[in-house]
Amino acid sequence: MTIWLPVGLLAFLVAAFAAPTEAVASLVFYVGVLPAAAASWRILGAFGAAERLALALIAWSGMTLLWGEDDGNRSHRFLLGAACTWVFLACLRHVLTDFAWRRVLVNVLVWAATANAAGVLLFNAPALLDGQRILGWGMTRQPVLGGSVMAMACITALFRSGLMGVRAGGAASPPPVSVAYLAAAAVMAGFVVAMQSRGALVGCAGALVVLAWHVRRWRGLMACVVAIKVLLISAPERLRSLVLGPLLDRGLSHRPEIWARSVELIREKPWFGHGLAANLPISPTGFPHSLYLSLLFYSGVVGLVLFLALAAAVALRLVRAEPGVERVWVAALLANALLAGLTDFGQITKGPGPLWFILWLPVVLALSLPGSPRAAASAPPAAAT
Repeated sequence: MTIWLPVGLLAFLVAAFAAPTEAVASLVFYVGVLPAAAASWRILGAFGAAERLALALIAWSGMTLLWGEDDGNRSHRFLLGAACTWVFLACLRHVLTDFAWRRVLVNVLVWAATANAAGVLLFNAPALLDGQRILGWGMTRQPVLGGSVMAMACITALFRSGLMGVRAGGAASPPPVSVAYLAAAAVMAGFVVAMQSRGALVGCAGALVVLAWHVRRWRGLMACVVAIKVLLISAPERLRSLVLGPLLDRGLSHRPEIWARSVELIREKPWFGHGLAANLPISPTGFPHSLYLSLLFYSGVVGLVLFLALAAAVALRLVRAEPGVERVWVAALLANALLAGLTDFGQITKGPGPLWFILWLPVVLALSLPGSPRAAASAPPAAAT
């Protein structure tokens, strides 16, 4: 592997959290990763059955543009997004099989996201005190998807902190707890709450349940949850209203109406979908606001079946992976994505974009876990990460 590929991915990772907008972060991918991928083009097709399912899903999503609707001449952008999604997956999969680069990418992800969260909270403190909804930078600029991106990074910080430990039968002994990573997780958790995204909070809660179910130090995790609850109950009314008020005042955010209209349109083209460039008229943002309805709306039953097949293949890799803390972490990331997707997400091959970090990054991590094909021969035990 040439050094330019992992370096390009690292640059894109930093830009995803440090760039002022998503467009600037995308430009870093086009300039830093695509040329390196072109120079190593053989890595784009050298994968197993699970990876081929991912390729089939991405290819099918792109193919829907052939018969789908396009009321804004956007097909070329969505076709480029689908192609770049596969390049991102293939490059990331290739780099993550190298244990040293895997560890570097995880650490850079945590600290780039922490800097993003700390900066956004600091610069938007007056708006937060007024109960306003804030926006992040780069891939966290969208209030809903940005919350889920940061939730993914927060879960990763918990993984690196050593708080998770492993039950007997996993790693030999849990690592010491890192205060720095716990502090990073706390900052990012504050960002998720400040974004006022209920989908992100649901995803985070589901991920914590996964962690608490599998790890030895579940009492510590549950103590954190109880402490937060006690603080909210004992906090002054002003603080409670700042945290809980915006989450409750928005009601259902027109989700039932959007979902009902999505189902009506899905029935019109149930098998092959309306295409990636289609627009949902009733939704202010033009998409079904559900991962699962979006799969049906854009790519039909075929697309949903391919996604479920990929999910089953990823679950099988998790089951077969070497027992340890890393497997628990990846399972929590996937729970975050699948639960947050109940109330949001659109085209899964749109990118570069937040779903690369919310959904596709955990998928690639699962496919490259130690103990799975290809990775077992090149990676050391998961507990060393």
